[in-house]
Order: sequence, then C-alpha cells, then structure tokens
Amino acid sequence: EARKAGHQAVLRLLRLMADEADSPVGYYAVPELGKRTRLGHLPPVDVLVQRLRQEGYAASRTHFETAGFKTTAPYPIIQRIAQQLQ
Repeated sequence: EARKAGHQAVLRLLRLMADEADSPVGYYAVPELGKRTRLGHLPPVDVLVQRLRQEGYAASRTHFETAGFKTTAPYPIIQRIAQQLQ
C-alpha cells in the first residue's frame, strides 16, 4: 500500500514536470504576488492557472514551489486576473 502511494506520488510529480517543461523561464509565487499587488490573500494556484489558460495563455504549476506557477501572460494580465478573482 505504501509502495503504491509512492508510485502515485512520483507519477503526479512527473506529470507536473511534463506540464511545466514548455513553460517560460521564471515563475510567480502566489503569496509574493499577493504582496506585490497589495491584494493580500489570492485564490489557490490552480484557480489562477485555470483562469490564465481560459484567457488563452500557457500556464502551469511549478514542481518546486507548491504555490508557484509559470505563464506566458504578461504581468499586467496576471495582476488583472488576480484582482478579478478577489
């Protein structure tokens, strides 16, 4: 049972890394984004990523920062979406 859980965790990590592979260099951390935009608490990273994708931008979570994401969206777009999701 523990071995199966370990395999599933590895598969999740590999999927996340594959999704992230074609993303641009650099990333945004949701807590830092909240501070920089003075919006405070922002929605979960999955919500931001989904909304960025809906707007037509490439976006993915990072494998190394649980609250981090990468995107092709310019910063003003990220800021606008973060404000809309408040």
